[in-house]
Amino acid sequence: KNISEFKLMTKNQISYEIDKHEHKVYYSKNVEDNLVNDIQSLHSDRKVLFIYDKNISKKFILNIKTKLKLTGNLIFFKKVDGQKKNKNLKTLLSLFDELLKNKFTKNSVIISCGGGVVGDLSGLLSSLYLRGTIYFHIPSTMTAIVDSCIGGKTGINHKGIINSFGNYYHPKRVYISQKMIEELPEREYFSGFAEIIKCGLI
Repeated sequence: KNISEFKLMTKNQISYEIDKHEHKVYYSKNVEDNLVNDIQSLHSDRKVLFIYDKNISKKFILNIKTKLKLTGNLIFFKKVDGQKKNKNLKTLLSLFDELLKNKFTKNSVIISCGGGVVGDLSGLLSSLYLRGTIYFHIPSTMTAIVDSCIGGKTGINHKGIINSFGNYYHPKRVYISQKMIEELPEREYFSGFAEIIKCGLI
């Protein structure tokens, strides 16, 4: 799918269009405020599943959970271990079961917060459940911020083959947190620089 329009709206926001659907990328210190505003302005059924990596700062996750509860939506939480070995069909189906059990619809919202594993899983889940639901993503690693969160790449590994199941499904919104970047361990911070150099060369 071709990006028909790509523009810098403000210094902290990029907007792009695919098949006449607008997608936005925010960068700010308090992305939870952008997230809450977007959820409240949606024409959704007011059901939200928040999928997050258990390895993310508990303080950061608690803050998002608190803000989500204040929206008046019915919020469900699912903690996932973001290790590569869990990027598989079993984890994907457990997330499907969560949606089915709570009677999510095409107008429900899935929000993910994590690195490439959680983002790829949640993106694929959002694209497949009832042929597509509303999807927001908060990347938590430098590699996810630079590479996987904006390209719409989704996927799981199967029988040792990386991303053997997958498709392209762009999040409606991406929220890049300055606060989260500042709290990354140095090793994790610099691990994303290879992707930055690659994107710069491209």
